[in-house]
Amino acid sequence: MAAEFPQLCEAETRAFSELLGTHVQRLATIAHGDGVCTTFVPQIVASPTTKKGRS
Repeated sequence: MAAEFPQLCEAETRAFSELLGTHVQRLATIAHGDGVCTTFVPQIVASPTTKKGRS
């Protein structure tokens, strides 16, 4: 399906970004001839000022 409708890969990437609230990067797609779709999602690290609990 991805090979026939590459716009689905783009929509999926945007959806991941919106749902996770961070930039995600598509590294490989079936639509572009790769064997699998691979997406990079950076790890979000909370800064000390955003952590809750102990001071």
